[in-house]
Amino acid sequence: MCGELQREAGENVGIYSINKGTLNNDNYSIEFNPNTLTISKANLSIEIDDKTAVYGGEAQKLTCTISGLKFDDTLDITLSRVGGDNAGIYKIIGDFQIPENYALTSYKTGTYTIQKAKITPVLTPKTYVYNGKNF
Repeated sequence: MCGELQREAGENVGIYSINKGTLNNDNYSIEFNPNTLTISKANLSIEIDDKTAVYGGEAQKLTCTISGLKFDDTLDITLSRVGGDNAGIYKIIGDFQIPENYALTSYKTGTYTIQKAKITPVLTPKTYVYNGKNF
């Protein structure tokens, strides 16, 4: 036998036909049953990293880990913190569009914790002479 099977052109998610192509043999009659090649979506996961800052201090850069991208594919994602600027715990979320060839199988939001700032009051000792009145 010599020659090659041929597949319908395409690299994206979909179903592609497989045909006899140039497959042949001078001594045999080849009966070929066409079939298909299915390209399924690749799994994609996004995990937004937790961050911690101190009230009044420098804000932390928001980051995430994207797993599952193939070849030179990229994913544009915009991260933002939901909530205020006071001490507390706030959610970090992502805004993105999943590419056609991927299925989002895992998505974890992050938390942004703003810790209370430490303050150390300085008390200056005072001396009062008792005079029978309230201070």
